[in-house]
Amino acid sequence: MRDEGQVGILIELREDDPLEPGAFGRARALIEASPGRGPLYLDVKAGSSQGNGGANGDPGGPEDDAHPSRFKSATLRVAPTSNLVEELRELLGGSGVRLVRNR
Repeated sequence: MRDEGQVGILIELREDDPLEPGAFGRARALIEASPGRGPLYLDVKAGSSQGNGGANGDPGGPEDDAHPSRFKSATLRVAPTSNLVEELRELLGGSGVRLVRNR
């Protein structure tokens, strides 16, 4: 199935983001309850979520986020409704969940 032009959901997390135990399981349940044709992506970024510093004491900055590890789910497809986005933001953090369109 081609994803070109499809709207999906991108979840961005940093390695040190504090998440409640079981958050990923609850997020998966929400996603599975909203099946659709949109792709689901997960970006995992290294470094501090506060931008308090990079490697060797360098200040964190946009360059620290230049190469996130992006994963596309091979098994989960989603209907990116506003309700689902809101629920995921509540569970995983407001700024880390957004809609994306493939080009």
